[in-house]
Amino acid sequence: MQKILIMTANPKGTNPLRVDEELREIEKGLERAKLREQFEIKLALAVEYTTIHRPILDFKPSIM
Repeated sequence: MQKILIMTANPKGTNPLRVDEELREIEKGLERAKLREQFEIKLALAVEYTTIHRPILDFKPSIM
């Protein structure tokens, strides 16, 4: 199984990102994929530089 980790951050004082739209497109693409059972997606939202290592160490993704 391929583990995909998607991390997001939106620094204060910047324009909001379209993270929800991008995540929806990724999910749609995986739904149409023939081998979709081979992928597991984990989200790490509002990641800070002091905690960025935690989801990587905990989930051990093959794709980020």
